[in-house]
Amino acid sequence: MIAYLFILMFVPAYLTFDPSQARVNLREDVPWHYGVLAAHVIFGTVAMATVPFQLWPRFRQRFPAAHRFMGRAYVFVGVIPSSLLALAIVPFAAGPAGNAIGALLWLAASLYGWRMARLRRYQQHRRFMIYSFALCMQIIEGRVMVLTIPHLPGFDPSSFPLLLETASWIGIVLNLLAAQWWLEWTARRNKGSLAPARVGTSTR
Repeated sequence: MIAYLFILMFVPAYLTFDPSQARVNLREDVPWHYGVLAAHVIFGTVAMATVPFQLWPRFRQRFPAAHRFMGRAYVFVGVIPSSLLALAIVPFAAGPAGNAIGALLWLAASLYGWRMARLRRYQQHRRFMIYSFALCMQIIEGRVMVLTIPHLPGFDPSSFPLLLETASWIGIVLNLLAAQWWLEWTARRNKGSLAPARVGTSTR
């Protein structure tokens, strides 16, 4: 629900194809900057709209063909073009390091997860697609920070580029930590549910 709310709030401005509606500063000396940015947002929207279904267990179990179709759309229509376009934008962005690392990690995790599915190594597929999901959603925390922190008392406008850099790193680190915690917690839970019950033990 958060992902779809984010899409409704931020994506329509780019569907107008009006550079004045862009939510980032555009380089006037780079005429293709807006076009690449809009394409990055549109392909990223495909990824963000399809990936929640990939992690929905009941949907995956009841509609395996749809799961596979949407998984391919996520990787090949969403992740690959969006991450490569993000790397093209990085030289003109205010926070290049975090954006570049996030795009590269997202691309690598998604491709590896897809490859594991092709090899029927589903445990590794699940692990890396959860990492991919975490990296796909890291923009949400970053955008919240960028929109809220400048309105706090005492914020120095000259530190805005540092805020963009910090926001990108916080989103990446927090989401990957959350994904790792989830993987370890579910592994312990599943291991516990498979443990044999003890017979004839005393309560004293």
